[in-house]
Amino acid sequence: MIKVFKNPAQIVTVDTQCKNYKRGKDHAQIAVLENHNLVVEDGKIKDFVPNKSKKRLNTDEIIDVSGKIILPGLIDCHTHTAFAGSRAEEFKLKLQGVGYEEIAKKGGGINYSVGSVRKSSFDELVNSTKPKIDYFISQGITSLEIKSGYGLSYYDELKLLEVIQHLNKIYPIDIIATFLGAHTFPPEYKNDHDKYIDMIINRMLPFIAEKKLATFCDAFLEATAFSPEQVDLIFTKAAELGYKIKLHTDQFNSMGGIDVALKHNAISADHLEVVSESDVLKISQSETVSVLLPGVSFFLGYGYAPARKLIDGNAIV
Repeated sequence: MIKVFKNPAQIVTVDTQCKNYKRGKDHAQIAVLENHNLVVEDGKIKDFVPNKSKKRLNTDEIIDVSGKIILPGLIDCHTHTAFAGSRAEEFKLKLQGVGYEEIAKKGGGINYSVGSVRKSSFDELVNSTKPKIDYFISQGITSLEIKSGYGLSYYDELKLLEVIQHLNKIYPIDIIATFLGAHTFPPEYKNDHDKYIDMIINRMLPFIAEKKLATFCDAFLEATAFSPEQVDLIFTKAAELGYKIKLHTDQFNSMGGIDVALKHNAISADHLEVVSESDVLKISQSETVSVLLPGVSFFLGYGYAPARKLIDGNAIV
């Protein structure tokens, strides 16, 4: 089946010269083609053909896209789409100036969502997540990462990952699962962190790898969550089992997270709102992607990650 998308105003190729990423000043180059038609064969891009070309195409369908722009599907590489319950009450506290860390210490934040997820069935989680995925698709997203991390027990983390796996089967977009069992310590392990880490390392990670329920292993390295030493233990085991690594770090406190991410060749280090100048230099010299979340800063009302410093330093952002 050959389709020709005819007469687009522009085709945005985001050509990376076969590197599969852009860094530094190259972010500004989006490689726009004009006066070309796009040829798709069996669902894959086959060719860009100049409008003036005499080349004869055996086409099954011609789609006129005059005046429109063709661009790649968007990728959202950091989402917590699978959850239950509402934290609207916390928004009122934020408006009154109460910080996220203070809310978390009082049982809000992640652990509030954990309680809601644990009370929800598989079907309830699937049905509550579907409208969010529909909205992502309406925005042009064709690859969507979804993290677990709101179960924080053996059973409930598996339940979330199975929900994500099911959603990937029923939607036409690519949905990629990330295991985030190390999101924070659940209430029952508040005073026994080592026992929870042992469960992640010796029960959760091996079983999830065996059942191929997640591509990535992520952790939240933060004063209210996991220390560098704890994350290092988890990532060492995850890497042995074949997981790719991501890390939430430098959101509220800079605690050596960049060193941990780089030690484990992390695909990405996410947040970086308070990343230090020296760590900007380190990550800029690596192939670890800096994933920035300005929507989080806007919503929580605190500082933004230093995007311009990272780009000027030649980082992959």
